[in-house]
Amino acid sequence: GLAYKGLGKFDEAFQDFETAIGRRAEFAPAYYNRGILLYELEEYQYAAETFSRAIASDPLYADAYAQRALAYTLLVKDKLVKLDVDRAVELGVDRVELEADIQELKEKR
Repeated sequence: GLAYKGLGKFDEAFQDFETAIGRRAEFAPAYYNRGILLYELEEYQYAAETFSRAIASDPLYADAYAQRALAYTLLVKDKLVKLDVDRAVELGVDRVELEADIQELKEKR
């Protein structure tokens, strides 16, 4: 999926992520990568839901919390953003960098 994504072949990338999930339903990286793809396609609600699936599969997946916070920012779900930022930071994500990314998104929405 990542190779197709890098080539801009989003349909093929999405299908590869779906195949990986079909083979191993609890494979958090496949959900995470599918979420990234959906986020880049500006499907923020679906991306947030997909990051939630990654988190359900692996509750310690720091980057999934961070990415879901970004999606929630664009969906104007500020209370959920704060919860995800706090959890991502607890798991090792840099607070200053993540909050700067969120502020940049808020200025664009």
